[in-house]
Amino acid sequence: MKNDLLNILEEPQECLTEQQLLDYLGNRLDPEKRHAVEVHLSGCEFCSEALEGLAAMPHPEQLPVIIQQIHGQFRRELRSHQHKNKNRKYFAWLSLVVFILLLILLIAFFAEHYVLQRERDHREPPPTIQQDHQ
Repeated sequence: MKNDLLNILEEPQECLTEQQLLDYLGNRLDPEKRHAVEVHLSGCEFCSEALEGLAAMPHPEQLPVIIQQIHGQFRRELRSHQHKNKNRKYFAWLSLVVFILLLILLIAFFAEHYVLQRERDHREPPPTIQQDHQ
């Protein structure tokens, strides 16, 4: 079932071709081929529904062009989504790099501040408290 959904625009190998269905609809098949198509249609729900859909179309002969347009639109949409995903990955990496740089700068700042504070504590003698003893 899952594979059928992935290949929804492709007909199964044992089923009738698009051209056979169009020829059947247009009465362009000899009686022997027409009978073979009807026998197949009686046992194949997929082809029967495909034939129903073709019969409902105002111009079924345009089906190959329509399918080609749909495939082109799918390809454009896929490229667009791939481009968006590429941009998202780029910005995610860029954000990570900026975050890491800021973290390094913050650590460096506090390390420098700590070192300077320790130097000041070692250089300056503690203030002495002078009390008047009178």
